[in-house]
Amino acid sequence: KYKSKVPEVEKTVVKLHEEVSYIAKIISNLQSFSDHDMISDEATNINQEIKNIINLVKYNAKYQHITIDYIPYPRDLIINVNRHEIKQVILNLLKNSFEAIEPGGKITIATDLKPINGEQHVIIIFEDTGTGIVNENLNNIFLPFYSTKKDNVNNLGLGLSISHSIITKNQGTISVQNMETVGCQFEISFPQSNLWYRLTNYK
Repeated sequence: KYKSKVPEVEKTVVKLHEEVSYIAKIISNLQSFSDHDMISDEATNINQEIKNIINLVKYNAKYQHITIDYIPYPRDLIINVNRHEIKQVILNLLKNSFEAIEPGGKITIATDLKPINGEQHVIIIFEDTGTGIVNENLNNIFLPFYSTKKDNVNNLGLGLSISHSIITKNQGTISVQNMETVGCQFEISFPQSNLWYRLTNYK
């Protein structure tokens, strides 16, 4: 009998962990927006920030049998952003992918550099092998309190809305599309910092 209860205990512990994490993220969201004027933008190496965050969630990914494949641009990519807020965006997108993926699934994160309207932009790509998004919902997922996870009463649909607001406030853009086979892709773009050119010329 004791052994039969172990899976239930494990499920309860996991559920409690999820609830605590959820509450912590709500508090973090509120703090980010109440304190955003107190934190100035700074030159941020997005490749390094993504790597650091992946190191934080890799054990959770292993526990859920999810693979995270990171393909960084071969050179440093510097953007002028609020570093704490951009970390929140990356975590929000990872959380969405974790919720959409079945065990054995995969998340791919890549960074790139490409010209947009005559200026160099840093590109961040998130792809997953999850369920994707119903096409009729693609234009709504960044709206506040909009969620496609109707079976999850704890999901308030704030993550993507907050991420969209943060990215826009930091002079960036975000778009989403379904993949041809499974899952979806988010693409984020930020203007490249002039600091990158100064560092390159200095070297």
